[in-house]
Formats: sequence, C-alpha cells, structure tokens
Amino acid sequence: MQIGKYRFRPRLAPTLGVLLLLPLFIHLGLWQAGKASRQEAARAALDMRMAEAPIRLDGGSLDGQDMQYRRVTVRGHFETQHQILLDNRLHESRPGYHVLTPLRIEGGEMRILVNRGWIPLTRDRRVLPVFDTPSETVEVIGHAVIPSAKYFELAAPPEGWETVWQNLDLERYRSLVPFAILPIVLRMDETSPDGGFARQWPPPDDKVAMHRGYAIQWFGMAIVLVLFYLWNSLRRGGDAPPALTDPNDGADDR
Repeated sequence: MQIGKYRFRPRLAPTLGVLLLLPLFIHLGLWQAGKASRQEAARAALDMRMAEAPIRLDGGSLDGQDMQYRRVTVRGHFETQHQILLDNRLHESRPGYHVLTPLRIEGGEMRILVNRGWIPLTRDRRVLPVFDTPSETVEVIGHAVIPSAKYFELAAPPEGWETVWQNLDLERYRSLVPFAILPIVLRMDETSPDGGFARQWPPPDDKVAMHRGYAIQWFGMAIVLVLFYLWNSLRRGGDAPPALTDPNDGADDR
C-alpha cells in the first residue's frame, strides 16, 4: 500500500504481536472502566443511605449487607465484661486503640458491638488504658459497618479470650461470647454524646479514580501499540530491497 512517499509494508512478527496484545489491552481497559462505573453507582447508593434518617434497632434479626453504612440509632446498656481494644489504630498520627463495647439492646437479649472511638496508648504497653463507660441507659447514634474479613496477622490469634485484638473478626468474637450479637458494628457518630472518644471515621473505600486511571493506562497502551506498529511498518517508496542478481551474469561471453 502506497501512502504518499511511503509504502505500508508490515512485518510478520510485529503484526502477530499487535493481533495478540491489542485485544488484551482493550479488554483490560473496558474491564477497569466497568469496575469504575459499578463502584461509582455503589458509592452513590451508599451516599444516599448515609443521608437517610437513622433506623432504630429493636434487637431483631437483620441483614448485615442491607444495613451497610446506614445510619442507626439504638438504646441499651454497655457491658464492659466482653469489651475489646483494637490495637495499632492511629488518630492524628498518634498510636492507640479503638474501643469496642457490646451494647445490650433495650427490651431484649441481643447485643451490638459499638466502636466508641480512639484512645491513646499508655507509656507502658503492658498497662492497658483506663477509661469510663456509662452505666445508665444510653442512646447511641452512628452508622453500621460490616468488618472486613481481609486482614493480615503475623501470628494466629489465641484460642481463648483476650482484651487486645489486632483485627476484628466478628465470627471469632461471636464464638467467644455467651450472647447473640448482630452481624454489624456501630461506629458511634461524633454527635453521639454518651460514652464516646475521639471519632474521625474514614469515608467508604473509594477506588473509582484508581480504576479509571488504570483504564486510561490500558487504552493509552493500546493507542501507543498501534502507532508504533504503523510507524514501524512504513517504508519510503524508494527503499526497495536490493535486486537479486544471477551469479552467472558477467561470465565470459566468449
């Protein structure tokens, strides 16, 4: 194919490489773009949930997934016997613990774990911090979360009860306590006055921009691949391979 002064003369190896890589790059770009769209829709739904009026919990069973990030209000009594501290939690770059206390929901036997916020480490790690817990009936306002089951620990947790935990495994907690517990954790709002500590909860994990960035990278690689292939396949029109000569040409014409 002649294009001005150039002739399009693709080679076999680059052509095979483009035929293999170009569909792959486009597929990965579409995959990442699709993930970004789905996460954007999920984030919009979560924003709507968090803006709704709080749901009052009465101690009945519920679907944890349906409650994710919903605003919740609940009345009951804190029970400190099975209270735990989540280690290695930061607040304003300072190390400390998150305090998780079970709340016995008023009018029944069901409990819900309430994350009351952050407290600092003591000077001696072997000494646990001392803090107050309301003994009277409290009304807690917060938003429900499902603890992530994806975490890394250097060593397996002990089989028995311990006060300091590295990560919250709700199933493990349920197996160690003598009462029923809801499948969510309530993160206490900053405006909830009874029994809370420092509370600056991170927003839901938002990876829309990351996935869109990956999509742009894959589509960009597809474009660069095509441009490089075209550039590598163009030859000047006069650049022709040397003519084949007969070794017998020029022999003695006698």
